[in-house]
Amino acid sequence: MKEKLSYKIDKIELVEFSIHPIPKLKNTEEIQFNFNLYITSSVVAEQNLIIERVQIEMSSKETEDKVAKIILLVGYSITAFNQYVKLVPGKRIYDIEPELDKTIRNISIGTSRGILFSKLQGTYLAGAVLPIIPDDALEKAKITDLQQETK
Repeated sequence: MKEKLSYKIDKIELVEFSIHPIPKLKNTEEIQFNFNLYITSSVVAEQNLIIERVQIEMSSKETEDKVAKIILLVGYSITAFNQYVKLVPGKRIYDIEPELDKTIRNISIGTSRGILFSKLQGTYLAGAVLPIIPDDALEKAKITDLQQETK
């Protein structure tokens, strides 16, 4: 019988944040953005940690110029680690139990959304918010082309 799953955020690290100059736009009343989201998981088995690397790139929908980028690491301490994270036999990769994986990805994306929103305040990108991402989109390997309009 599996021990009850328990986890906590162990560490959040802002690795990179940048804002680029405002692109030359035809319509400056309503700026539209594309958000590209990349998320990968790493395992530090000897410390019972899973580290999510979240990268969000914002670009102008009109010009496709990059306007902002953020990279965060969110580390999770997992109890009963070996019951929920298993080394794939014959390989150097780990298999994370799907429900745990989905949960920590959602938490990591939400945490990144809040930090990005906070960092954009006081800039021409203030008010831009990474859209909510449906769970079924998280199951796909690539999450891109999320769109947001700001006025």
